[in-house]
Amino acid sequence: MKTLEYRETLPNDTGSEVTCLEVGNQVHSKISIAMHSASTNTRIKIYYLFAEDNTATDTAKLIQTIDLTQNVLTLWSYDNKLRKVRITRDDTGSAWSGGALHIDATTAK
Repeated sequence: MKTLEYRETLPNDTGSEVTCLEVGNQVHSKISIAMHSASTNTRIKIYYLFAEDNTATDTAKLIQTIDLTQNVLTLWSYDNKLRKVRITRDDTGSAWSGGALHIDATTAK
């Protein structure tokens, strides 16, 4: 089992999409993501990354968009092996109210 952690204090302002974590190339058979935001208007996107031949760039395809509810723990789980997953954060189109953002991504056999 391995857990990757992302911590950030979101400002009282608007933001843009930023990569928080990339999880992949590990020996695992499932992934769980725990997300919590003390701020309003926080959006998390989870992408699957396809490896492309003859290039160092992966092709990202959106798996799910999750709008977090302020001060509510949100869990996302997938019980199959995924080659590589990218987790990003953004605002929902409205400004954040500011506060801590926590994301833990755990892979397990």
